[in-house]
Amino acid sequence: MSGTADPNFSCAVRGFASTFPGRRFGGGALAVYLDGQPVVDVWTGWSDRRGQLPWKADTAPMVFSASKGMASTVIHRLADRGLIDYDAPVAEYWPEFGANGKSALTVRDVMRHRAGLSGLRGATKEDLLDHLVMEERLAAAAPGRLLGEPAYHALTYGWLMSGLARAVTGKGMRALIREELARPLDTDGLHLGRPPAEAPMYFNGFMAAVRGEIPLLDAEMPAANGVATARALARMYGAIANGGEIDGSQFLSRELVAGLTGRRSLKRDRNILVPLSFHLGYHSVPFGNLMPGFGHVGMGGSFGWADPSTGVAFAFEHNRLLSPFLVLDHTGLATLGNLVRRGVALARKHGFRPVTEFGAPFSEPGAVAG
Repeated sequence: MSGTADPNFSCAVRGFASTFPGRRFGGGALAVYLDGQPVVDVWTGWSDRRGQLPWKADTAPMVFSASKGMASTVIHRLADRGLIDYDAPVAEYWPEFGANGKSALTVRDVMRHRAGLSGLRGATKEDLLDHLVMEERLAAAAPGRLLGEPAYHALTYGWLMSGLARAVTGKGMRALIREELARPLDTDGLHLGRPPAEAPMYFNGFMAAVRGEIPLLDAEMPAANGVATARALARMYGAIANGGEIDGSQFLSRELVAGLTGRRSLKRDRNILVPLSFHLGYHSVPFGNLMPGFGHVGMGGSFGWADPSTGVAFAFEHNRLLSPFLVLDHTGLATLGNLVRRGVALARKHGFRPVTEFGAPFSEPGAVAG
């Protein structure tokens, strides 16, 4: 294993390392922030399924639905500057979206997965790889029968966010993730789709982008094809958990961050049948105090998470998407979360020292497509 960690978090580091006992188990990374400072930055294992290429400091897998947390944070940055009001109709910013009975749907409705637009309704493979086409299709669509109900928008959420953001800024989500997240966070570890060739990040295809769908990496799918390092994802949530502040800069205002924690609910999501209490783009774990805070888990178990009540944030990534341990992979949030919380308790008792980050600072080697 490589990297470094404050000794208070040794239990979390050991738990993380035990997840990758051999070459066939792949590799991954864990990063933790406390009070806006990095306290864990470790990685181990292999970035390819044959166990020949070691996971490196800047290895960045596709994080699937954890990308939704990135896209949502872009919207929060725009809202913080007064460009978007959560309770305003989406059509106020994106007039085309008002078609077919959607004129009253608010930004908040969409970010809570209650827009009735979770279905793809005849979209072809080519459509799915063209974000502009998907934005147009969703703008013209009529809401389905689940309008107003919590119903996870697995893919369409991303294009709803990018269509809204494009209407406000004139830019696509790929560019905005670089400008609104990577640049102010000073990290080169956040991208939508394939990072540019000059970037220090390493992407080995992640099982040929799900069994041969390499074009997936060349599309803009803000709900699914984010590519990120664990330290960069943890840094984003670390700012949120620290009242919006990171390295002395205000990434998000304290007032906005205070509104990101939603109320827990046991109402089942109509699509995934699990109550996740979506609120402004992030979900929680609704059962008791199992995992305080909010964030977003992606398919396979990679995630980013923030708990503003304790000032802690962490991210875990790996490349075992299609392993037989898929169900076990989703337990990572609760398992690692418990170990991280134990480390936080020790750090509050004994004090802690930030660790030196290994990640590359933000760079913009070329123009970003929109």
